[in-house]
Amino acid sequence: MNPESASLGTEGKSANCPIPMTHRRLAAAHLLWHQALDHYHDSDRFLANLNSTIEALRNVTFVLQKEQSVPNFAAWYGKWQAALKENAAARWLQGARTKVVHQGELESQSTAEVRLVTWHDHVLASVAMPAETPSPLILQGLPLLSLVEKSGADPTEIEDAAVEVERRWSAEGLDGREILETLAEVYGVLSDMVLDAHTLLKSFVCIPEESDHPDFRSSYHRTGTLECMAMAVEQRTQRFKLCKRTEEAVLTRRCGAWPGVRSGSGPGCGPGSSGREIRP
Repeated sequence: MNPESASLGTEGKSANCPIPMTHRRLAAAHLLWHQALDHYHDSDRFLANLNSTIEALRNVTFVLQKEQSVPNFAAWYGKWQAALKENAAARWLQGARTKVVHQGELESQSTAEVRLVTWHDHVLASVAMPAETPSPLILQGLPLLSLVEKSGADPTEIEDAAVEVERRWSAEGLDGREILETLAEVYGVLSDMVLDAHTLLKSFVCIPEESDHPDFRSSYHRTGTLECMAMAVEQRTQRFKLCKRTEEAVLTRRCGAWPGVRSGSGPGCGPGSSGREIRP
């Protein structure tokens, strides 16, 4: 589905919006950002949606300048231009506008931490890995086995333990800051600008009074970021149940048996499956 057309059913309807193209681009950027988050643990899909989000965000100001519907546009837009130049996240986006984020650049600036934790979230052991390493490979391979050996934990703790994979994607020029968090901040400034344009044009018919997933933040949200775009560590982390099944320490991954596990995701998951075995 086209991100822009998908957003027209709720906010930014062209028939009633005073700046329909700008509103459409903003709504598309919002949708694409969430699609990137949905694929956070799949590097290829994440990168595709990330670059689409970057393109949609930088197009908001381009299209707004084309529409120029706000009275005394140059003076009004000049104030918002100054605000964007003062924002470090927006400056990074401006610098990245002539290029896309490449796979190698993303991988070189990003990390993944694999942790073995008990049921009460005590970390038994942890190891750093390349962020692009697929979770099935982590769960089957030597890094997990070394993690288990390194923990020196009691067998009963291992039986009830879980494996957490926390990824953190970043890019050149962000000094380690998480990239979706950066884009969420830029979106906050742009959405405030687009909302201000609606205010000056005295037209809000295209913005629902109540929405389960609004494109604009409430005045009560003083962080500058939409509530739905305020990322927590949990959103960057996958958690898998780890079971000791035999005296040979056969480890099994089962989805759905541990809080936060995505039921039916990955090989060996779902009804009637005993999971994928990992033998040391």
